[in-house]
Amino acid sequence: MNELKQKTLVDVLESRAQESETQTAYIFLKDGETQADSLTYADLMRQSRAIAAYLQTIGAAGSRALLVYPSGLEFIAAFFGCLSAGVVPVPAYPPRLNQNGDRLRAIAADSQATFALSTRAIIEKLQAQLGTEPEFGFQWITTSPEDLQSWGEGIPWKPPTLNSDGLALLQYTSGSTGIPKGVMISHSNLIHNAALIQHCFQDSPESMGVSWLPMYHDMGLIGGVLQPLFIGRPMVLMSPTAFIQKPVRWLQAISRYRATTSGGPNFAYDLCCQKIRAEQALDLDLSSWKVAFTGSESIRAKTLEDFAHQFRSCDFDPRAFTPCYGMAEATLMVASKRSDAAPTICAVDGVALEQHRLKFLEPSALLNGDLGATSPLEPPQQEVAQDLPIQNLPIQIAPTQTVPTQIAPTENLPTQNLPTQNVARWIVGCGKAWLDQKLIIVDPVSLVPCAPQSVGEIWVSSPSVAQGYWQRPDESDNAFNAYALSAQQSEVQEGPFLRTGDLGFLHQGELFITGRLKDVVIIRGRNHYPQDIEESFQTSHPGLRAGHGAAFSIPVDGIERLVIAQEIERQALRTLEEDKVIQAIRQAISEKHQLQIYAIALLKPGTLPKTSSGKVQRSACRAAFLAGEFTPVAEWRESAVNVQDIQRSAQAMLEKLSAKEDFGANPLLEADFPQRQKASGLTQEEIQRWIVANLALQLQVSPDEVDITEPFSHYGLDSAVAVGLTAELSDWIGKDLDPTIFWEYPSIESLAHYLVDC
Repeated sequence: MNELKQKTLVDVLESRAQESETQTAYIFLKDGETQADSLTYADLMRQSRAIAAYLQTIGAAGSRALLVYPSGLEFIAAFFGCLSAGVVPVPAYPPRLNQNGDRLRAIAADSQATFALSTRAIIEKLQAQLGTEPEFGFQWITTSPEDLQSWGEGIPWKPPTLNSDGLALLQYTSGSTGIPKGVMISHSNLIHNAALIQHCFQDSPESMGVSWLPMYHDMGLIGGVLQPLFIGRPMVLMSPTAFIQKPVRWLQAISRYRATTSGGPNFAYDLCCQKIRAEQALDLDLSSWKVAFTGSESIRAKTLEDFAHQFRSCDFDPRAFTPCYGMAEATLMVASKRSDAAPTICAVDGVALEQHRLKFLEPSALLNGDLGATSPLEPPQQEVAQDLPIQNLPIQIAPTQTVPTQIAPTENLPTQNLPTQNVARWIVGCGKAWLDQKLIIVDPVSLVPCAPQSVGEIWVSSPSVAQGYWQRPDESDNAFNAYALSAQQSEVQEGPFLRTGDLGFLHQGELFITGRLKDVVIIRGRNHYPQDIEESFQTSHPGLRAGHGAAFSIPVDGIERLVIAQEIERQALRTLEEDKVIQAIRQAISEKHQLQIYAIALLKPGTLPKTSSGKVQRSACRAAFLAGEFTPVAEWRESAVNVQDIQRSAQAMLEKLSAKEDFGANPLLEADFPQRQKASGLTQEEIQRWIVANLALQLQVSPDEVDITEPFSHYGLDSAVAVGLTAELSDWIGKDLDPTIFWEYPSIESLAHYLVDC
């Protein structure tokens, strides 16, 4: 089948079902390990047409419908059911228990969805949790096997009238005002991007995929669900929670199913290195893995080498690494290396780069460890040779045999006052723009294309570029209809282009990402707009000045971490209880954004960098923080504690638990409760002490500072840490636990009380 002749995804599904009726399309691992269910192409077409037929009978054609599902096969059937009915699917995700549902509420209101498809259990929870708010006044539809059976038997399906340029999907991305924006993606966008991905990954029907990426997200939906259908290869799926709980499950699935294609953001590879023990890797065989794609956040050269080194005994081939660059506004992929080429790594002067200048460094000097650290934002506190990718990673070093050159900076790009010590930075290339796409680097203010090998904003022209933002004509025009000007700025040179908001340069045709023009913070592959974070914490304590704070990220050990700089109200300075203010900020960010903060600087009034018009200069705040130029009233840093002392103290607690030794009195760890004991022999107090010790290790705080009656959010516990702790706790007590248990029982005391009874 020639996929490019298929005009819509409905056409692709029909062709697959006709040509390979009994072939397995999707397999779902319910706990990341156990095969729970599967779908053939014929199954998927039958289920989707049953859903479509029902939607047609209730007049849903032409409308939008929320898809509020956890990761699983029901979501896939509902997605194609909407397409087959002429309904525009709007993927979302059910809010966690005790979460306020703001994002779901905003998506429902903005999309003007009139229907919502989900499971019966989720609908009941949402109706109890969110009530009868106007935004949720649409018709809820369950898609259980019983529903599908009755619809398939009694309701005829009519093929909808679809065209390739018609709206296929609303993909919501983070909004700068707290309101998500719906990217309008057409069938032709999806078909073109699928062909682009296939060209880069070189997948075939004989390939095999594994994905844990969330299905409501562009990488998980398009890369994990739609791309396999386009190619005609099977896909093994698991939930993101199953991966976060035990990262080894991802690699076990690749090994078990002989997967050729799988990947995720940079943090996923880091998590595998941190969490997978040597004995867990003994039975892994990763020799089949030919495309290990990575994207969605900054790609670290050191992460690639660490992963390659740790799993070389599992026959992982480092040449499988496939760095990519993409965004929802371009459907998914913009650029990628081909799977038959090694990753390209470019060595540049980090200080010059922060000034948006390119100064290439001699690879030989870097490999000998003669220059600074890998990140331009961290002082070289360790031997560079320990932190740079060298012999273990097969790479193409660019530029090769090139005398270091310096490109004059473009004057219109924002710069930062960073320390001037000579530091080196490795930048991983993200491949080229293939097929009929075009990338140019443009001065973001003058709109004139930059000179070769200059840093500027990345613009892309491609049939994959979406139609714009749903019901946002002005924002759509600014982002999707950009035209480059001549050097004299007197006439339009070419266009239209999509303005990505990202900074980078082209070298020998390959794209290298250097930063962001936007203030968006990317942590674990998720976009967080600083305006939203600032609004959340500035109302957490009356001593904070509204509108006088900044949220930004810095790399810590190569990983983006969140920093807060915030002014204090003048009248609050004398009576300021610094610890309470810092704790209030941490708790607000944990509850509303599920993020951990790395550092907080409380400042005197009038000391936060702002423009003459009063706008917060976040890049200047970031530079001042890194350079140590702030004189804070109070400052808290996660790294300010003695990590070794914490580890020794927590480990001692865990050893005493194993030996059933007496701890002595500690009011923070004890409560007025009878000695309750579960059948396994664990008491409530022992469970509490286990949680205290492990929470202390995760958050790098002393166990003596952990109060069992405080909510977990009090300690700034983020969602990934909570899910990981749930898995470890489950192993320790010998019982499967729901990953949401930390939110259902939100303190150590209440959780331990529950566990001793369960």
